[in-house]
Amino acid sequence: MPLLNPVKNIFVLKTNDFSCNSYLIKGKTNALIDSGSASCIPEHISMLKELNLVPEDIDLVLHTHGHYDHFQADKIYVNAKNLMSEFDATHLAEENPEFTRTRNKSFYPKISSFLKENQLIKLNDFNLKVIFSLGHTKGSVCFFEPDKKFLFSGDTIFCHTIGRTDLMSGSFEEIKNSVKKLSELETEFLFPGHGNLVLGKKENKENFAFIKKNFF
Repeated sequence: MPLLNPVKNIFVLKTNDFSCNSYLIKGKTNALIDSGSASCIPEHISMLKELNLVPEDIDLVLHTHGHYDHFQADKIYVNAKNLMSEFDATHLAEENPEFTRTRNKSFYPKISSFLKENQLIKLNDFNLKVIFSLGHTKGSVCFFEPDKKFLFSGDTIFCHTIGRTDLMSGSFEEIKNSVKKLSELETEFLFPGHGNLVLGKKENKENFAFIKKNFF
């Protein structure tokens, strides 16, 4: 698939397999929001090459949660620090296949530090606020840029739907509360963990309204 660049210095590493959408924030510090599954690695390397980057140039990987399709590709980012919520990271440390949904022998990254609720992460011209968004997993988080109104929503909310809640530690009531909390943000760019982006203030309001009407 072509390399998408919806806004300045943000690139979408999107493949045709079951991997997540990975988002590259490019600058003095190169960071990824989720890295993807192992199957996406060759295509991601090719996309990085288009930007004159190699995996060793990635400094940071921020994880929305601890499912395999969001972390397995960490293994090529050997110079990056990996951040995740403590709840989900604990299951990675235990190499828990029921929680992470891995099959056979999987790569489990070492998490450098735990994300904290309302933590601010400065990345070049962006300031990402960590918002805990329980429901898909007990440790799911989103990243919100309040000035530029970007929301990296992981598997909590997508275009016209929400994340699964029938997996280990999932909860429909918790994701309902999380979506309500996220809907109160002034989002103009929704960057979900899978599927299509939602671009525009009006479009994002309509997306939240559609989800509330059809799922809650």
